[in-house]
Amino acid sequence: MYRILKTTIVLAPLFFLGSLLAGASAHAHEANYPHLHIAQSGHGEKGHGHRMHKPGEAGMKKGRDGMKHSVKVIPAGYKSPPSVKIRLEKDAHTKGALNLFLDLKNFRFAPEKVNKTSKINEGHAHLYLNGKKLTRLYSASYFMDKLPKGNLEIRVTLNTNMHEDLSYLGKLVQDVVALKDFNN
Repeated sequence: MYRILKTTIVLAPLFFLGSLLAGASAHAHEANYPHLHIAQSGHGEKGHGHRMHKPGEAGMKKGRDGMKHSVKVIPAGYKSPPSVKIRLEKDAHTKGALNLFLDLKNFRFAPEKVNKTSKINEGHAHLYLNGKKLTRLYSASYFMDKLPKGNLEIRVTLNTNMHEDLSYLGKLVQDVVALKDFNN
């Protein structure tokens, strides 16, 4: 059995022209599931810190994957902002593998529109493992095998057709799950 800690990274308001993006993860609350022990978090609570890198230029930030991504700020009061929640299940057929499922609201995957006009409610997702970008996602499920043992952090961000990270009310539109002692 392994332990999952679920957190959401919270970013301070986005300041451009060389200012820092600061973050803090939320404090976890425990809930039991039949096959996984998961702790879920609320938004805005102070807890373990995560820091984003200093932006390299106006409107840009350097993410954990080392790539520069623009940030598409969703206007405050927007009627239907997108959101994402990660759900993980052990794979029944492959030891040490997980099935990742994304519960999306107000967002549609649009592979046919990659590199076209940005829209707030369509695009793709980026999947990260321990801060390293693994892939771009165009569907709400993904098979993750050959995962390392130990502590893992799985993060998914929602991105526009032009690869901008979506942000709403000063927070990236993303979800993060931390697994303790995976495969041990």
